[in-house]
Amino acid sequence: MVVPPANAQFDEGLVSDIKTVLVDLAQTYDLDSTLFVGVGRSPAPIMAAMESLEGFDQLNLPLSGFRYSKDGYGDLDAAKQYFLFRHFEKFISIDSDHKNIVLIDFVHSGTSLLAAGKYFQKYLEHKKIAAKASMYGIGREVKQNPVKERFLKEPNTRFIDLGGQSTLVRAMKFSDFDGLAAYSEFFVGDLKMRKPRRKSANYRKLIKVLRPRFNEDHAFLSSIGLEPSGPKKGVVSSFCSGLLRLVRN
Repeated sequence: MVVPPANAQFDEGLVSDIKTVLVDLAQTYDLDSTLFVGVGRSPAPIMAAMESLEGFDQLNLPLSGFRYSKDGYGDLDAAKQYFLFRHFEKFISIDSDHKNIVLIDFVHSGTSLLAAGKYFQKYLEHKKIAAKASMYGIGREVKQNPVKERFLKEPNTRFIDLGGQSTLVRAMKFSDFDGLAAYSEFFVGDLKMRKPRRKSANYRKLIKVLRPRFNEDHAFLSSIGLEPSGPKKGVVSSFCSGLLRLVRN
């Protein structure tokens, strides 16, 4: 069942989907040298779960409806590319240890994520940063839309197919997490988005709600080689009551 943001429910199916994604990320990429970047608002619960754990270097990048240079969309002109690079610089801090920058998003056609990856690689080269941009797409493969095949034709890509019954995929597809994202939407035409001093209140509450669900699952932590992080008890009286407080505020 697709649930609107005001009534979002992080049931066991959704938490299980997020854990599946995190396990795949941890097994695919070297956590010591990888920076994970959530593109736009769709990956909010995945990024919040990462932030609740010790071991994932992660950031959120507001970027919406970005399809330049792909599927017939034109390239950015020099002025917009300049402002896009400034936008990257505001939100993404890259350490010398980061050799791989993995951009994460829901993919239906893959156009937006591939376009973001292309321009982020250009940005790395422009800044002479010795790292590569990779794209990690989350979705489902259907006969009418063979997204996996098209997406994986591009270099430095990985696609995780969570299946047609995935709660996470359905919620991302219908933008159910937009109200919980760290930042508001950003279109390149806006050009002047300033980095907020703090991530949104809902996103910070989401981290608190998710923390016990991930840090108290020792089998999950062991599977990705991590230790529990932060307060294990007392963060919320229960998961459900914590989530209700989050969506009511």
